[in-house]
Amino acid sequence: MLNRSTARDRHRNSVTSAVLLTASGLLGTGALVAAFAGWL
Repeated sequence: MLNRSTARDRHRNSVTSAVLLTASGLLGTGALVAAFAGWL
């Protein structure tokens, strides 16, 4: 029971970190594109 809850929390944490990584990657890409467009 304890192992199941910790596994669920670990899964939720990995999903949250993956979503945060994807969001920060998209934000970084958007910032690069905006800076490149401004430089053009």
